[in-house]
Amino acid sequence: MISRRRFLQLTAQGTVGCAASRRTFSAPTVESAVEHLLCLAPGQAARLEEGRRRGLMELAPVSLPPDPDALNNHFGWPVATRTGDTIIVVHRRIPGHWKGLERTNDRHSYTMVVRSTDGGETWTEPFDLRRVMTREDRFRGGHIPLAHRYKFARDQDPNLGYTIHLNAIGTASDGGVVLVSDHGVFRSEDRGKSWIHFSRAMREDTTSGPVVYVGPRLFEHPEYGLVVAGHSNLVTEQYKEGPHPPDTDGESVRIADKIHFRYSRDGGRTWAEEEQSLPSFVRPAEPVALLHENRLAIVCRSYDPASYDARTGTSAYAQLWSQSGWHPLRSKHSGIRVAGRRGRQDTPDIDFNPVTERIEAVVPARAGSGPGRPYPGKMSLNIWSIDPEDFFSGSTRWRFDCALFARRDVLGRIDGLHPGASIIDSGRGVQHVFVYMGYPAGPAGVFRLTRTLDTNALKKFLT
Repeated sequence: MISRRRFLQLTAQGTVGCAASRRTFSAPTVESAVEHLLCLAPGQAARLEEGRRRGLMELAPVSLPPDPDALNNHFGWPVATRTGDTIIVVHRRIPGHWKGLERTNDRHSYTMVVRSTDGGETWTEPFDLRRVMTREDRFRGGHIPLAHRYKFARDQDPNLGYTIHLNAIGTASDGGVVLVSDHGVFRSEDRGKSWIHFSRAMREDTTSGPVVYVGPRLFEHPEYGLVVAGHSNLVTEQYKEGPHPPDTDGESVRIADKIHFRYSRDGGRTWAEEEQSLPSFVRPAEPVALLHENRLAIVCRSYDPASYDARTGTSAYAQLWSQSGWHPLRSKHSGIRVAGRRGRQDTPDIDFNPVTERIEAVVPARAGSGPGRPYPGKMSLNIWSIDPEDFFSGSTRWRFDCALFARRDVLGRIDGLHPGASIIDSGRGVQHVFVYMGYPAGPAGVFRLTRTLDTNALKKFLT
């Protein structure tokens, strides 16, 4: 893996750029991998180096595919948590994101774990959590997880497996780290050094109902214990026939107008579920939850056509809230908007920033940057914020603070971002945001984007 020192040398030299005209890089070196995956605009590397020098922001690799031409070379969708002095990141290792899906084998995994004990400076080699599963559990219905068999392996059993999709991670008050994933539920008692798999948790014969697509953050509720929030799909025959476009039109796949809560009072071993029907304008995709002073805040993509404003060419994220910390939740379209139709949204993250004392959302925009203004040819990561009291009183007046990061989109070939489950480190005064960057059919890698919690100073630098 590339060292932080070598990465900074590359950025200082301005050599970290873009080679999007080719799918693989010419030499199998880590340096060329970073250059190829980041796809930075001219001058952006120098800007990042200046931000690092001032202590405002830093971009560094976390987990990269060892071979750009490997079968499962798309490392993506990272989620993270912190326990003590250890940061734990879980990411996928799969063939691609809607492209190259015919390529797969048993190395296809959704639970690759890396750890850092020095604030994200260095990382362990990826460890596949499927190795702690029994063979029977690992191959239950097939080696591809249940939720993705329609896309990767239609010859495998469509009924057996774990009724969960995506990864949600969190640290319990007792220090245990719990991961809810396509491969089931895992727990570590020693800061990610070793893990156990709860064989029956979230399995189709123990958990009724549809496959739930969870948001990236697992939180602990004083009454209900460990909680993940998610959505379900209305599965049509066309949906079953194969890959559907990310920008759904209601014909191939439609997000249900309800939100699901799965919770465990025994540390993750067993789970119960409750759900709430929502107004049809919400349709909450991968809801991101934050329990703030025992009040529940959620921000998510809204996949109903009503989220799109044809006049401005932008789509709104939804916000849901509860003063009691549990459902029923109230819901509205938020003031957070991104360019393009609802498929141009992606999963955000929300946290309470102890420096600004505001709820801050790190929001990806697949086709634009700024407060709903389109920037053709870019993917961007933006910071929006709102006062907690305004949020919980129903205000939708989020403030656009800054565009944290942007990438060139050359011929529509790049893929990435998705900042789910970032980490607030109050002691160091930073937020670690974990994203992936690369290409839809691979390669793609996981990066750490660390920024100061002094959002005003960061905004001044970036604007």
